[in-house]
Amino acid sequence: MARLAISEFGAITNWADEAVSLAALILRRIAFVDRVVVWVARPLSIGTQAFLRHQCELAFPDRKHRPPKGYGFAETWVIIRPSRDALRALHRLLGPDGCLIVACELSLDLIVANGEIRSRLALLMSVCWAHLRAPRNSAPSSGGAVEYSAPRFRNAEAVTADGEVVTVKRPTRRRQSRYSDERSRATGHRYCVHLEVKFQSARACRDAGVGSLIDIVRLDHAAFWRRHLTLRYADPAALGRITGGTPTGRGRPRSGSTQAQETDGRRLMGIVPVLVGSDHYTAPSGNVDAIKSYLRTSYPGVRSYRAFVTIPNDRFVPTKAWNFRYDHD
Repeated sequence: MARLAISEFGAITNWADEAVSLAALILRRIAFVDRVVVWVARPLSIGTQAFLRHQCELAFPDRKHRPPKGYGFAETWVIIRPSRDALRALHRLLGPDGCLIVACELSLDLIVANGEIRSRLALLMSVCWAHLRAPRNSAPSSGGAVEYSAPRFRNAEAVTADGEVVTVKRPTRRRQSRYSDERSRATGHRYCVHLEVKFQSARACRDAGVGSLIDIVRLDHAAFWRRHLTLRYADPAALGRITGGTPTGRGRPRSGSTQAQETDGRRLMGIVPVLVGSDHYTAPSGNVDAIKSYLRTSYPGVRSYRAFVTIPNDRFVPTKAWNFRYDHD
């Protein structure tokens, strides 16, 4: 097992080599549909409900969050880890206009051999898995696993009836999260890093290519995760050149040796997570989202992408999707 390259500030110096080393230690890469929330145009019959519960790990009507009146839908159904047959049958029964996907969660379980590898893999994902939006408020999830994901709400402008522009909170349409303290939801393996991407509106599902039940059945999970599992790490020398090692953003980037710039970058990588963290959670040193958020705030004119290096994700991408009720470990 390759040793971790640790700098004087406690950060791994070469995340690309660490990713290659960990990818070779992954035993299985399992992609699956974790959760689907669907509005249906008419109530499901008793027989359909029984079939749905038999073909899914859990399926139930959500009576607390019914579809709004005037949209033409009667019930909200939550389907947990369905088989492809369940989604296909429900699509044939309701038709393309008889249901609407309003939320969908797609997951990837990376199964490893022991707890040490799991901890290293979880650290890699928490530092290098880049989100579309840099998180500003994060909190540890239940059970002690860190869920570093986009905020539940985003600020948006709205115009009142009087013509006044106000700031309102709207739900974030897409979120990412990671857990490493639970067993695999597909196979039950003990040592697993669970990644998930959540689409939380009908528009977000449609834009992601999962706007209908048949779209979920036909989804290419390998292509999906190749696109959404974006791994990057901050290059200390490039970060030092951009910022000059000053955490306030007021200093002028100094011209110096590459070693001095790298030292400045590593020092800043240790400070930034504290600067942009919330009261509940501080991102790990070197987290790409924390650094991106910091650069966007303190250095608005800087092209921040120059400070990051992309890691190939081919060896983390699953080869096929797990079909519940049919695939067995």
